[in-house]
Amino acid sequence: MIAGALIFRGPPGAAPFLVVCPAGHTDLEVKVTKQCDMLALIIECVLELRNNPAIPEMRTTANDYLERLRNSEWFSLRQLAQEIGMEYPEVLRG
Repeated sequence: MIAGALIFRGPPGAAPFLVVCPAGHTDLEVKVTKQCDMLALIIECVLELRNNPAIPEMRTTANDYLERLRNSEWFSLRQLAQEIGMEYPEVLRG
């Protein structure tokens, strides 16, 4: 039985990602939820920085969370963090 599954859509033409939490592993559910929240914040920061690059706090936050997700125990989140970093280097580095 699966307690929770999250599906992430990748870039056009790419297969979606699936993150699964086994049933009964509440701590895993909390961790994946927190890391998905980080992912959402990274995306929000990237979108905002593309329009207004003069917000250093957003860049710092996005890079910090990207680094955390690159070390995630979930492959899908590690891969998404890597792809975001490669897709938007000019936004994240300033």
